[in-house]
Parts: sequence; C-alpha cells; structure tokens
Amino acid sequence: MRTKPLFCTLTLVCCLVFPQAGAGQGTAEFPDSAQALRTRLDARVTASFEKSFGEILQSISRSQKLRIILDRRIDPATVIKCQAQNESVRTLLQKITSMANVAFCEIRGNIYVGPKATCHWLASLCELHQQSLKERLSSNTGQLDAKRLLTASDFQWEYLSDPTDLIESLVTSCGLSVSNPHLLKHDRWNANGLSNLPISQKLTILLAGFGLTFEWNIANKSIELRPFPSSVVLKTTIQKSLSESNLDKIKSALPDLKIKSSDGTLIAEGRYEDIDRLNRLLAGERVSTSTTSTSENRFTLSVAKAPAKDLLEAVANSRKLTLSASPEATELWTKQIGVDVKEVTLEELLDVITKACGLKWTINDDELEISE
Repeated sequence: MRTKPLFCTLTLVCCLVFPQAGAGQGTAEFPDSAQALRTRLDARVTASFEKSFGEILQSISRSQKLRIILDRRIDPATVIKCQAQNESVRTLLQKITSMANVAFCEIRGNIYVGPKATCHWLASLCELHQQSLKERLSSNTGQLDAKRLLTASDFQWEYLSDPTDLIESLVTSCGLSVSNPHLLKHDRWNANGLSNLPISQKLTILLAGFGLTFEWNIANKSIELRPFPSSVVLKTTIQKSLSESNLDKIKSALPDLKIKSSDGTLIAEGRYEDIDRLNRLLAGERVSTSTTSTSENRFTLSVAKAPAKDLLEAVANSRKLTLSASPEATELWTKQIGVDVKEVTLEELLDVITKACGLKWTINDDELEISE
C-alpha cells in the first residue's frame, strides 16, 4: 500500500455500531484461514462513512481485525460516502469497492483490494503458483528446503518499507534469488502484513500491484518476474459420483465453472473461487454462488437508442440479478442512450450504461442497485 498522504476534505460522519472483532473474548487475531475470514466477513455492522477510501479500509481493518492489502495503483484519497445498516462486513466492502471502481478478493485469511481484473484472477494465480512449486520440488528433491518453501507463515512489514526489499528478503530466505529485480518500481509502503501464507502466495500478492507475477526456476534457484496474466484457469479432479439432476443443479449454481462427470469422477476447470465453492457444495455447506467480480462471460451489445432502464433490466436478467434503483436514479434512467460494445465484462458494460446517464451501480449479493 503506498504512503501517499490521505487528504480528506470530508470527515467521518458517524460510525453507529461497528463491533470490535472478538470483543469480550480477549485479543482477536487476524483470520488465518479462508473459513475464519468468511466468519469475520459475516459479522453484521451498522456504519456511516464520508471520508477517504484508504481511511475507510483502515477503519474496517482495525475494528474487524482484518488483513486488508490495498493495491499500490489505487488512489487511497478518493472520498467515499457510504452507509451500512445491519449489513455484513462483506456487503460493506462490496459497496465501498464498487464506489471506488475497484474490487476485492479473498486469499486464505487475507483481503486484497485492487483493479477488478487483478482481483478476478489473483486467488487463482496464488493457487497455480503453489501447485507449480509442489510439482517442481517433487522432481528436484534435495536442491532446496522444500519445507521452508511450502510452509505457511505470517509476514509483516514496517512503515515506509521498500517492496523490492520485502520481495528479495522473502526470496533469499528460501535460498533463491530474483533474476530481474529491475522490473520492480521504487515505492514505499505503509505498515501491514499477510496472514498464514506460503512464500509462493506472499510473492504473488506483493507483485500484483506492479502488474507482475513470477515463474519458478528451481534448477537455477531463482524466480523470474513476468507480466501479470490476462487469465488463469485451474483444473481439479474430484472423486464424486452425482446423479444427472444434481450435476445440472451444480452447473446452474456455478455457471462460470466447466464441469464434466465421468465414471464417478468430476473434472472442473475455472477460477479458484468457483472450484472452492464446488468443493464446499459437495461437502454439504450452504454456499453463496453469486459473483460481484469480473466474469469470464463477455457481452457484445449494439443498440442505437433505448432507455437505460431497459438495458439495465436486460443485463440484470442475464445474470439472474434483482434490479433496484433509488428515487433519484429512476428519474435519470429513462434517458435514451446508445451502446456499442464488443466482448466486454459485466462491470465494463454496466459502466458504459450508467455513465451515459449520470448514474452509478453496485452489486450486493444478488441485487443490482442503481443510484445517482
């Protein structure tokens, strides 16, 4: 997270009920697993903010004991006005990130806030690097300390830390080096940390803000920095036999995940989040299958002139979302607009439609909310 001063022309209006995580139970630790993070994000809060994006994230991080990493490319000084009335912390994060035109993703017990495309793929990339490391270590036994490379641990840094130093310290601690560190830009970060991650996932997160990732070179005991990928596809095999009707239900619940069934085996391809939802569904958990991040599904739309409301209704119906609008928005979305886009994401299409008539959009759970 960069240390650009947080100039806030508007101050905090109020924070009515923002319970401290673990209140009455001793000092609460940061979540160290995906399940612990989900539990923390399910907590209900009532709050009203009118301050900078960075300050809001810091307030949520402190009060809820959450590890929130803000991508260095995101301006923390953007002023956000937001209210939450007995809503989950997750919904609050969805609201404020949508207002800042960014997204967030969850990686074990950590939350990363950044560009929508980065957040869409980051968890998958973390998992891909971990899988790749395990495979390479299995064929290069004895060259490196596999236990050190694969063991998860916390990682913290102090105020004004240089990210290049952080990355190189992680790499050298495992007997590796960075072959092309000149690709990293000079920067200074606020104090922060990562909870319970192996080195591959720590590096993936730290490099994401530079638009970079890396590739293992175990033979040369190094990593090579590479551009952040435009897409990441994971593949997993699950020993599970499902009836055709149950398989259809799962496919309907997870439309972005490619699932095949053969001889008591499920083969799934897609993003980490969808594969994780599949595993949890098969384990009998109740899982939210809605998505608020960039989808692999693309939209092509060419309309010479139509009310913005009609276009928004069509988009909402295509993603099985409920459409709602503030009173002010209903006066504006009757405007006739033209749209001509090809192969755009859901977010990009909503941006085109709403900006054409001076509106904003937010997706909370299964509801597409339109406001002025």
